[in-house]
Amino acid sequence: MKNNKIAIFGASGYIASYLIECLSNNSSLFLITNRPENIPEEVKGRCGIEVIKGDLGDEVVQSRIVTEKIKLIINLYGQTDIYFAQKFIEFDFEMNVSKIIKLFSYLVKREFPVRFVQIGTVTQAGLTPFELVDEELDLVVFSLVHPSLLELIL
Repeated sequence: MKNNKIAIFGASGYIASYLIECLSNNSSLFLITNRPENIPEEVKGRCGIEVIKGDLGDEVVQSRIVTEKIKLIINLYGQTDIYFAQKFIEFDFEMNVSKIIKLFSYLVKREFPVRFVQIGTVTQAGLTPFELVDEELDLVVFSLVHPSLLELIL
């Protein structure tokens, strides 16, 4: 059995794919996403990986965190564009902030200890000076999720 149990919210995105590769050898992963069809079949079929459709605000997902005794939650859900968030504040709050509050409330009521890590992208803080970020470059991912960061959060 794998040592760590980790839930990755927003598991169908680019950063998540890197985390899955880094963590899947030593951890049982629960990949939570609203778009499970975007997770490659070869990832879904790996031992120790379970794909769950849902998000931070789903009580069924929250319950699984407790019953599976997950020790680390990595949240990749978040704003994709700060300018959109500023324009539609209530929508942004409902989609991002309120779901985290619901998750924390659920866990606190059950006195369930868990570590929570929020990871985001540069577009959450504004646009880059480049028109496109080349996601094929390992350097881009390396700068976002350095392996030593993974050692700290595990």
